[in-house]
This record gives sequence, C-alpha cells and structure tokens, in this order.
Amino acid sequence: QPKVPSEISKLSVALAKLIIEWGGTSLDQNDIDTVLSILFRIAFVNADGNPDRLQQQIRAQILSLLKDILASRKNCKIDSSHFQSLGARGSCRDIMLESKSSNTTLKESSDSKSDENEGAIRRLVLCTEIVLNLLCYDPKNDFLEMNICVILNQCFGNAIPHENKKFAQILEDILFHLLVDGYANNETVSYIVAIIENTLRNGKCHDRKDCRAYLAVSVIERVSETNQHFVEPILGSLAVFAEGLANRHIQGATSQASIASSVQHMAEDGHHHQLAATPTLGIFEAACGLGFKPPCQVGNGGFKNEIVIENEILGASLKSLISSLRLLGSSCSLLTFSSTRKTIIKMLGAIIDSSNSLPVLIQAVSIIGNWVTSDIQRMPLTKSEREGFLWQLASFDFQRLPEVSSQALGDMMCCIVLSAYGYNPSIIQEFPFGLSKCINSNDFSHHLEHREHIVKDETFHLLLVSSLLSSNPYVRSLCMGISSTQVDDCILVHEILSNIANERGCRKGDSIDIVGIPNITPSHVLHQVLQFNFEALGKRLWTTAIVDVLLASGNHIGGVRLGHEGIDHQIFVTHTDGKGINSCPGYLRLNYKNAGLGLDEYDAGFYSSFTKVLKSERSGDLCGRGRCIAAIRNLVHGDVNTCQSMLEICFQAAWQCLPSNRERASLIEPLERLIAKPFHSQFLKARQCSQINAVQSILRLLVHLRPMPLVDPFLLQAQGVNYNGNIEALSLLESQYAALKTNGYDADSPSRDLIKAIRQCYESLGDRDVSIYISSVISSFPGTKFALSLDMYDLVNDSTDAYLSLIDRADGSHADFLPTECEMVLWEERWIEAHKELSQWALIDEFASSIGNTNLMLECAWKTNNWEKAKCCLSLPSVVASLEEGDPLTKMTEIYLAIHEGNLEEVENLHAQTAQLCLHQWKLLPSVGLRSKSHIGLLQQFQRLVELRETSQIMVETSSHSARRTIPDLKLLLGSWRQRLPNSFERVSDWNDIFLWRFQIFDAITTNFSWADPNTVTTLHDRPFACISLGRTARKQGLTEVAAFSLNSLTDCTIDVEYAFLKLREQIVSLQTSSVESLKGGLNLVNSTNLSFFDSLQKAEMFRLKAYFFNALNEKPKSNQAYCHAVQICPTYARAWMDWGRLCASLSDDTRKQAKGQKANSKDLTKKTGLYLVQAMGCFLEAVRCDPNEQTRDHIPYCLSMLTNDGPSYGNLCRTFETRSSVLPSWVWLPWIPQLLSSLCRVEARAMKAILVGILKDHPQALYYSLRSFYLERRDIERSKSQKSSSPNDDDAPSSSRLAEELMSNLRKAHPILWLKLEHILEDLIVRFRPSYEAELLHSVVALHQKASMISDHEAKRDGSAGRSGQMEACTKTLAMLGMKFFNFNRERSESQNQNGARKSARFQAKYASLFTRDFLEKNSTGSNRDNLVDKLQKWKVMLELGISRVPDRSNLQEVSPSLSWFSSQAPDLWAGACESKSLSLSNSQHDALTSLDNALFKAKRSSALAAAKINAQAVSVAANSEGLGGHTGGGAAVIEIPGQYAPTSSSVLDSRPFPELHVKLVKFHQTLELTSTSTKQHVHRITMIGNDGKTYRFLLQLAIPYWIRTDERSAQ
Repeated sequence: QPKVPSEISKLSVALAKLIIEWGGTSLDQNDIDTVLSILFRIAFVNADGNPDRLQQQIRAQILSLLKDILASRKNCKIDSSHFQSLGARGSCRDIMLESKSSNTTLKESSDSKSDENEGAIRRLVLCTEIVLNLLCYDPKNDFLEMNICVILNQCFGNAIPHENKKFAQILEDILFHLLVDGYANNETVSYIVAIIENTLRNGKCHDRKDCRAYLAVSVIERVSETNQHFVEPILGSLAVFAEGLANRHIQGATSQASIASSVQHMAEDGHHHQLAATPTLGIFEAACGLGFKPPCQVGNGGFKNEIVIENEILGASLKSLISSLRLLGSSCSLLTFSSTRKTIIKMLGAIIDSSNSLPVLIQAVSIIGNWVTSDIQRMPLTKSEREGFLWQLASFDFQRLPEVSSQALGDMMCCIVLSAYGYNPSIIQEFPFGLSKCINSNDFSHHLEHREHIVKDETFHLLLVSSLLSSNPYVRSLCMGISSTQVDDCILVHEILSNIANERGCRKGDSIDIVGIPNITPSHVLHQVLQFNFEALGKRLWTTAIVDVLLASGNHIGGVRLGHEGIDHQIFVTHTDGKGINSCPGYLRLNYKNAGLGLDEYDAGFYSSFTKVLKSERSGDLCGRGRCIAAIRNLVHGDVNTCQSMLEICFQAAWQCLPSNRERASLIEPLERLIAKPFHSQFLKARQCSQINAVQSILRLLVHLRPMPLVDPFLLQAQGVNYNGNIEALSLLESQYAALKTNGYDADSPSRDLIKAIRQCYESLGDRDVSIYISSVISSFPGTKFALSLDMYDLVNDSTDAYLSLIDRADGSHADFLPTECEMVLWEERWIEAHKELSQWALIDEFASSIGNTNLMLECAWKTNNWEKAKCCLSLPSVVASLEEGDPLTKMTEIYLAIHEGNLEEVENLHAQTAQLCLHQWKLLPSVGLRSKSHIGLLQQFQRLVELRETSQIMVETSSHSARRTIPDLKLLLGSWRQRLPNSFERVSDWNDIFLWRFQIFDAITTNFSWADPNTVTTLHDRPFACISLGRTARKQGLTEVAAFSLNSLTDCTIDVEYAFLKLREQIVSLQTSSVESLKGGLNLVNSTNLSFFDSLQKAEMFRLKAYFFNALNEKPKSNQAYCHAVQICPTYARAWMDWGRLCASLSDDTRKQAKGQKANSKDLTKKTGLYLVQAMGCFLEAVRCDPNEQTRDHIPYCLSMLTNDGPSYGNLCRTFETRSSVLPSWVWLPWIPQLLSSLCRVEARAMKAILVGILKDHPQALYYSLRSFYLERRDIERSKSQKSSSPNDDDAPSSSRLAEELMSNLRKAHPILWLKLEHILEDLIVRFRPSYEAELLHSVVALHQKASMISDHEAKRDGSAGRSGQMEACTKTLAMLGMKFFNFNRERSESQNQNGARKSARFQAKYASLFTRDFLEKNSTGSNRDNLVDKLQKWKVMLELGISRVPDRSNLQEVSPSLSWFSSQAPDLWAGACESKSLSLSNSQHDALTSLDNALFKAKRSSALAAAKINAQAVSVAANSEGLGGHTGGGAAVIEIPGQYAPTSSSVLDSRPFPELHVKLVKFHQTLELTSTSTKQHVHRITMIGNDGKTYRFLLQLAIPYWIRTDERSAQ
C-alpha cells in the first residue's frame, strides 16, 4: 500500500529474498511470478514516495533480486498492471500511425508531460531499469514484446533533464540492445527509428532542460559503429538537428568575439589575441612559464604561477554536434546532390569560419581533409567546393583559439598536406631513417594519379607553405623537401634524404633535417622563397620560413670547425660533381673575432657543456655540420632575435653568391610584390623577444643588404608607416639617396620619387623641420625656398604672406611663372598650416569648401561651432571611408557632435572605439626610447580623449543640477584641466585643439545656468584662465593677433580683479615691440589704467611696465623714477629691482662712454659712473634677497666683476657688496666659490670672508675641497715670495693664505668630526695614489717634446738663430731641473715614511739616472741641434711608455691603501619631510620672468606645497641640529658625501637651494683600482666610490697643478 512504512517494505523484500534462496529450484513458476509481482508492487510504491536512503536500499535490493531471478528463470510472467500508471497500452503499429499522422504529437506530449511531478519521473526510471534487466537476461519475454513501445513512448514523451544522466544512459542502453542485438521485431525497429527521427526534428537545441535529442544522436552513433547504414534513413533529420546546433554554437562564438573586440581589442588573452611569431615560439613561451597569469596567493602565504592554458570543457550540445558531424561526414549519401548535402556543406563552411571550439573545428577539418584527399571518384565535393574549403583552411584565423591548444588543429592541417603527397606512416616505420634499405616506390606511387587534382591546386600550395612553420620539425623538413626538390611524394623525399644522410655518416636517432636540401643553388633558393605565397602565414612571422629554407639549402657537409678559415665556413656551396666543391664568394665566419683560437680555448665557464658537444661533432665523417645547422633551424623557430640575425646573415651570403647584378635585379620585383601583399600582420606576440612583424623584418634585412637593392621608394615609405618600419624605411631610403649621389645621379630632382619618400618618412616621424628643409631642397622657385625658410623659423605671419603671394602669382596670368603640381600642393598645405597657427578657421573653412577637402571642412566645422555642417560632413562618403579606415580624429569629431546634441549615452562607446584606434596607431610608431617626435600628436589626442570623457561627466552633472536649480561643484574637474595644459613651446594649433573645445563647454555651462547670479556662474567655468593662458602663449610665439583675439573674447564674461589685471598686463606686454607707435600706445594704456582696484604687487608691475616704455623711448630719468615708484609700492618685488639694476648698469655704461669723450668733466663722470654701479649692485642683490630664482642669481657674477671698479682701496662698491650680501642665503653663492676664493687675494677679501664663513657653516662639503686646494696653493706661493724678498711685509691687511687658514680653522671648529674624516681620506689619497716616477717623468718629457718640436720652429722663423738658441737654452734648463727633481733623491729619502718608497726611488734612479745624464746633462749631449733633442725626447717617450704599459691596469685597493679599503660609513636616517619637493623656490624655468605676479596662474597649485615644504624644512632643521654632533644646520654633517653634488659640478643641480640631507653619502670604496691614461698622456688612478643609493661613482686622482685646477673650475662653470 502507498502509506505502508518503509521498514515494512524492507522486511517484505528480505522475506522475498529468503524465499528465493531457500526455495531454489524447488519453487515453481507461479511462485516466482508471485514473488516478482510483489517486488514490482513494492518498488513502484517506494518510487511514489520521497526518496531517502532506506528507499534507495530497497530499490537496489529489488533490482538485484530481479537479476538473480531472470538469470535463472526464463520467460517469467510479469503483470502489466504495475506499469499502467506509465500510460495506455497499444501496439507499435498504432503508435507509429499516430506519430506519422501528426508530427506534433510527441511535441505536445512533451509539453504536457514536462510538468509531471518527480514521482512519475522516478517510476519511469524504475521501469527502464526493469526493461534493461529483461533485455540483458530474458530478452524474449512476452512483456517486452507487448509493452516496449509504450514504455519508449512514455520515455521520449517526457523531457529528460541533463542532470539525470543515469536515466539517459539506461535508455540509450535499451535502444542499443533493441537495435543491435536483434531482439526487436521489424515493427519495433521501425518505431524506434521513427521516434528518433521525430525527436531530432522536434528537438530544441536551446533547451537546456531536455536532452532527448542528444540521447538520440548518441544512440545513432553507437548503433552506426555496428551498422554503418543505420544513419542513412534519418540523415536528413540528423542534418537539420546538427545545423541547429551549429547555428547556436556560431552565434555564441560570434557574440563572444564581438564582446572581446569591443572591450579588449588588443588583449593578449582570450579568444581574440595576437598570435606568436611562430607556433614553436608559442609553445616555448608556455613551456617556460611566459604564458602565466599574475601570481595568485596560496594557503601558506606564498605565491604560485597559474598557467593560462586550459582544456576546453565540452557541453552536451557540442558533444552532440561533434557526433553529428562525424556521422554526417561518413555518410555515403553525400555523393548525390540533395538538400541534405547542401546543408552539410554549408554547415561545415560556417563552422570553419566562425567556430571557436577546438574539438568542433578538429572534427570539421578532419571531415574536410578526408574529402579533399580522397580519390576523385569518391570525393563528395565539386571543384568549386573543394577550392572553397582549401581556401578556408589556408586562411584560417588562429587568433580566435588559444595559442598552444590550436597546435593540434595546425598539425591536422599539416597531416592533410602530407596525406595528399602520399604520406604513409606504416612505410616510414618499416623503413626508418638511418637504415640503408631501398624503398620500392612503385608500391605507393600510384596515389599520384588519384591525387594529382589536389597536388597541382594553387590553393593547396598555400597549405603547403603554411606547413613550413609547423611546430613539428619532421613535418617542416618533409614539406621543405617537397617544395624544393619538386618531388610530389613524401616517401620518395624521405628515401632521398635518408640515403644522403647514410652516405654522410648519420647516427641512430638523427632526423632527416640534418642533410638539408641537397643540390640547390643560392639563386634558385632566393627565387623560390621570394615566390612563395605566404598568405596562409600572414599573421605569423613568415620570414622564419625563409630563414629555415636558406639554412636548409646551405652547406651541410663535414664537421663543425670554429676559428679556422676554410670551406667549412661557407654557407652556400655549388656542387660540380659528386666529389668536388667550388667555393662561392660569400661565407660566414662562425668565430670572426678570435680566428686564431681553437675550440679547446672556449672550454670554460657556462659554455663547457656546449663546447663539449661541439667537440663531438668535429669529425667530417659524422655529419656534424648538418646536425649543428639542424639545431640552429630549430632555434630560429623559437627566438625572434636569432631568426632576424640569421636572416640577415644567410640572405646576405646567398645574395653575394649570385653571379651578377642582373641576377640580383631580377629578385627585386618579386621582393616588392611580397612586401606589398595586404595579408601581413602588423603585430605579433612576443613576451621576451623583440616586437617585430614580417614586413619590418624584411625592411631590416634590406638595410644591411649589400649590394643594396633599389626598391620602390613609395612602397618602402607606405609599408614603413603601416608596419612600424619608419626607421628602417628611412635608413634604407637615405642609403639609396647616398648611393645615387655617389654614382653621380641628381637625387634632389623633384621628378625623383626618392627624395619625396624621404620627406614623407620624416613627416610621419614628426620631424617637421627636416621635412620643410627637404621640401626647400627639391623646390624649384626661389620664392618657395624663402617662404619655407620663414616657416622653418616659425615666422608665421611672414610665411603666410609669402605663400599667398606665390599662390596669387600662380593663379595670375604670368606666363613665365608655371609651378609644378607638387609645388602648388606644397604651398597650399603650408598655407593651411600657417592659418591654423593664426586660428583663422573661417578662412580655412572657405578654402576647404572651395577645394572639396571634407576632412578639413569637418575640422573647421566643430572649431567654428557649426554643428549642422559637421553633421552633414560626417555623412559624406569620404568621411565615412576615413572612419572605416580607423582615423581617430574623425571618430573624435563624432564624440564632439554626440556631446553637443546631448547623446551622452553614446559617448562611452565612441570613446572606447577612439581610444582603441589611438592605441592601434601608437603600436605602429617607433619605440619611445628612439627619441622620435611621432608620439607627440598621439599623446595630445589622448589628452583630448580624457577631456572628452570628463566633458561628458560635466554635461551630465550640469544638466541634472540645472533642472533642480542647484549649483554643481566643478572645482575638481576644472582644477585638473588647469593643471593639464600643453607646453609653452608647443604650437598654438595644438593649444587651439584643446581650448576651442573648452570654450564651447564653458559657453554651454553659462547658458545652462543663465538664471544664476553672474558671480556664481564664474565659479563654474575657467574661461578667463584659458583665454589668458592661450593669449600669453600666442604672444610669446609672436602671434600678436591670436593673442589679442583670445584676450578680447573676455569682454562678454564677468571676471574678477586678478584676471582683469592679467588680461590688462598681457595687452600691455604685447605692445613691447620696436615700433615707436606701439611703445607710445603701451605707455598711454598704462597711464590710462585705474590702479585703485589693484594690490601693491600689481601696482608695482604697472610702474615697472611704465618704466620699461620710458626706457625704450630713451627717457631714462623718467624710467628711473618709475622704477623707484615700483619698489616703493612693493619693496619685495624682485622683477622691479632686477630691471632697475639693469637700467642703472646701462646708465653706468653710457656715462663711462661719455667720460671717455669729455676729458674735462671726466672726474665727475667717473664718480657718477661709480654711483650708478653702486645702485645697480644694490638692486641686483636686493632682487636676489627678495626672490633667489635663476634669473636674479644670474647677476651675481656681474656684481663680483663690479668690485674691480673700486681700485686698490676698499670703496663704495665693496661696502655695498658687504652690506647687501650679508642678508643673502649662503646657497646662492655655491656656483661661484672659485671666484669668491680668488677675491681673497684682492681688496674685497673682507666682504668675501663673511660669505665663505656662511657657506662653510651651511654647506661645508661644497667648500672644503676648493678651500683646501686654495689654501695649500697660496701658502706655497707666499712662502716662495717671502724667501725671495729680504724686506718683511709691512701691510697690515691679512694675506690670502692667512684668510684661508682662518676659514679652515672655522671649518674645523664647526664640523670637527667631518673635518677629521675628510682629512684622513685626502691624506691617504695624496700619499698613496701619487703617480709613479715613470709617469711623472713621462708627462714632463711629453710636454717638453711638444715644445721642442713645435714652438721652436715658430720662434726660429720669427727671431732667427737667436730665437732658436734661446729656445734650446730654455729646454736645456728644463732638462736640468728635471734631473735635479727626479735623480737627486736625498730629499725624497729623508721625507719617505717607509722603506717601500725608498726602494722604489732607488730602483728608478738605478734604471734611468745614467741614461738621462748621458742623453741630456752631459756637455754637448744635445748642443744647439733641435732635431737631435727631439729624437732623444721621442726615444725617452717610447721607453717610458713601454715601462708604464707593463703595469697592470687593475689592482686591489687593499694593496695600495689598506685604510681606504677598510673604510665604511653608514648614511643617517632621513627625517619626516626630508624627501619632499626640492623646488621650494619656483624658478623661471617653470614660468616666465614675472614669477610672483601670475599668482592666479600658479598660486593655487603652489600654496599647499609651499606650506608643507615649510613645515618639512623646520623638521629637517631640528633633526639636523640634533644629529650634527655640534655642527651647524645641514643634516648629517658628520657623514661624507659623494663629491660633485653641488653647483656647478653636478649635472642634476636643481634651480633651488641644495638639500645635503638628500645627497648621496659615501658608504665605502670599491676594492678594484683602475689605472688609465688621459689625453695628455697622464697615467692616473681611477677610484670608485659606492654611495648609499647603491650606485657607483668614479673619480680620477689627478696630480695637483694650480693652473689646471683653475682651468677645470672655469670649465665646470
């Protein structure tokens, strides 16, 4: 009963089992039937209830008992009443008639049964399990014959979910037993066929809850394995169902492709990606882990790499599709024309074109391959269909498949190729390579008769060429042998190559590629590879196939030899007979640098294993050379750089082997055709190798090819632009130009395309000046050259007039003025560019409309706010064509129009498309490291794209706020726009591209908020700032009209006082020209300005401008008075002080000139000159105090030079300098330390001492080295003077040496620890690294030799014999002094601190003293004979150089200076804020000389930075005082810095005060000491310091010579 507990059911089953086991064979049939009936009743009752574990056990026990009963008892009677709940009973014929009468019966039944409860499904599953057991153990049971059709009808009448795989598998097994084992009668079989066919026709391919159709396909596939003809009656239904599956799969693949291309068009992963250069390289990168995803974290905290390669998981639909394709492809019905055949052919073509499933594609390609390679009588394809399929295979797009997984599909295509050429693996196994067995080709050559139609097909040859890049070396060798030997049989090629390898001594395990391609000449090879159709390899680096063929065609005979000349190093050889070899004129030296070294000398280090292998291949009898070349051939498929190098080497060798230039010229045309093909890929994926495409590879080859081929110049230029080969194309074109020039051709003629192509290359690289110069060279009219010269120097107005004059003359009736079309086009192009700089867009628009230039009309339309015209232009065919070609500027105009019309939802999509177009063009440009200007235009386009997206956000926000009558906050966006300005040196047209659009947006914002207060509206846009910035840039570039137009556009908007002042100032400054009228106009504008609204700084600027105009109008007193007013109004205005100082300096010069002309009043004028200089000095130094920027500090050396005008006494200039300099920061004097030290020797020493004291306190290491050298130098000089002078010095003024000594004492007191460390290091450097005696003597001999050989001739010609004798006497005295210095060692020995120095001096004296005395010091050794002296000096020079050359150029520092080698220091910690911005004082390198006046332009961005910097500086000062160990502020004062980090010796000095705490500190010295020779033949040591930044710094330890030291200091400045 249904409500009986499960325990009772379990007990009943146990009792039934006990009865059967106990009764055994004694039970009669009726008892068994009764037990079965009870078991069935229990099973169906349990199926109605909720399934649990106990019910599952009961069901399993019942089925087990059923198996036992049916196995022992046949033809048991089964009560059909238990199965009545499954449906009405009926005969098979009735059910068949019903299904045939209406094809929708099953479909309606399926729809009605789909809503049955789960209990009915479980009963149906139980029923099928019972039926399957009956079929297995009692197939002739009457129950099956009466009820099987009903049960199948119920099974196929209900939806079978994919999750119930057990039910589907049982049903499949039932159908298989009925159809294959022969237990079903004909009616049942017919019914099953009908139900399968109806299931296929009515099956829903998109229904994921029903797998009946998939089950039917699986049944057909299993049955067809036994009965191949079973599928024929239902072939049409199967084809319809497969077509539905294929369409659904293709739609999904197409949608995935469109999403991938729109979201990540240039992605490396996914279905749409760039292919690797070769299939081998793709596998290699994956194998080496280069295809890993970003590392992912694992449980233990570490990271692991996850490989991108994943196996494709097939769903039920794809599995059924593959099975359906397999069944349809093997059908015999395809030989007849029918709708089913048409469906199958169409479906296979669609799968090849659009599928992204590798298993599906493999199945489709397998079917097509079997059809294509079959005999022509059994081929189910017409000629057009065969050619179509071959073309689809040849042009298959591997980009939609994963790189490594797609190799299986590529290998299958290679198998199709080899099968067409008779490849038979059984024969290859029977006759393996390396065994000298003769293969009887007559056994298999008959295939050529049947496959000649495919082998001779041109489309099939595309597949053959594509196989040359197969990842299988054996496939590559076979295909290469077929194409090169013209043998259309794989077996014969294998036999030929095997026999040759056996003759040359192959080894077991070798492959056939060790023999290459025998008996082929370089000429034939080059013609063959250039005539290959690489269209099937267009998206790969097909030059790899060329390299492979060239290497295979080379010389493979003999063993490997390194470093020896001979025939073994020739790449190509020509066979005269079987034994002799003729050498050819081009060969490769495998070791060209070390030709004399044997192989044994390389057996060391990392190459030991490599050289060991090479040694084993040295024998010429073991085919070692061929084995080595075969390895190189495999290597070029896995490395792009190696491939390119071998291409250049091998092609050059084959090129040189050609017999004549006529033969070489015959290769140029096929080479040009190959380059000009449209199928080349622009980008290839290479993660570690260089990014290079096939065209770029060929262009690099042509650059190095000699003799150089003359390729069409416009072809080179066009392909260089399209394939990122601009640099290579330009190099090749320039080489051709130089060759034509050398051979006497007029390469500059306008009729020649070469010079035009060079100009276009420079244009594409963004080099405007060179392009204009080339245009000037090829122009024929002097007027053109003049106009281009003006254009080159950015004289826009003048060049515009010149171009217009030329165009007017050409349009006039001048018969003698007939320019060429090329020159007319040049005038128009340059005229348009000039007017773009002048912002005359209305005039350009008129001109563009007259000539029909739609792209120019479109640009002018949006820049003149003519959106109706822009909308019309976008619909023109030429503009549509440019959009299809991928022009980002045209696409950008679409975004402008969309924003203007309010279609903001389209902006994001258009923006993404435009960004991809720009990125695509970026990848076609040269590397940024090549310093090309071609990237500038795209960078500007990227900025415009960013602002377009921000504009869309602004419009959305303003529209929403305007509707709510609220005010938005646009400060952040407007602030970013203010920071994102073009450079001041960029052209005005580039500024216009950005600012014209901003102006339109500002106008739109003003219109949307017209209801708001005007002062509030001004905060929503930045039009004043934009107009003033644009006007300022235009004014600096000399475009006064553009500047005036930009400033005048501010009349219709409300601006604050600060912007009003800036506008007024720009208008005034624009009148600072040489014209008197302009100067007077500017003065009147200043005088008429109401200054009451301005602050003190702005008023001071007005008076400064007024003074400028007075000075320009030669009214110096009024100018002086205006400057005085300016500094009185704002005493901290540095610009006014600086200009006033310049005025005073000019007045001083004028007065000095006047004093020279008027001797009567010279005294008064001289005094007046001094007063002007005093005033100028005070102004300059006050300007530095107010703002120590770069321009104010430039006047410091002028102030130092003024001090000489005081004469011998301490005058007004010195007093003014002392007073004003005391308040200046010490760091401003750092570049002029040499001048300050030199001034200690003059009257202004007292003023200089105070400055130097401030420097040594703040920046001791900037002064220490110079001060020490100066002190030692002056001490020696004053000692020598005191020894010569008998009278004591009565001057009370301290000497320079005494002042220097005081400064050194102050330094020692202020920084004691630092001073001790520096003294210790310098003392060691001076004592330990003194040049050897030989080096010092050599330097003196070299100098004396130059003097004796050059100066004496000049003196002799001028003074005669007296001059010659005087020179000889001077040389003699110099030689005597050298003898006293180098060969009198009593003083040296007394001063020597160790025995090592004494031994060196004694050894030097013993070696050279007697020789020197004999040659130079004895009487009449040289006499007055100059030539004899020069010869002896030359002998000594050579002798000393030979001795010094024996000294090793490297030594250990510990051997020379143990203390320095042990030196170690640790840099101090950096305090908080110490690493902030270094530019605390803004310099004029960042803005113009106005500095602090343009606060509106830069105050906002500097205020917070300056505040933070001030706080950080205070923190640094506090920390420095605590860490300095008693020293002055500076930070880490006890730590030694790397020398050369202060101005002017540092190349990275910023225009601001130095930060010693951020300087690199000395950590230790490098342990290797170098010895080098300078240009003056000085042999000096080079020591290396290691800084705390990890870098090394090298310094030369040069002998201290005062004159050289002063010269080096001036050179540094």
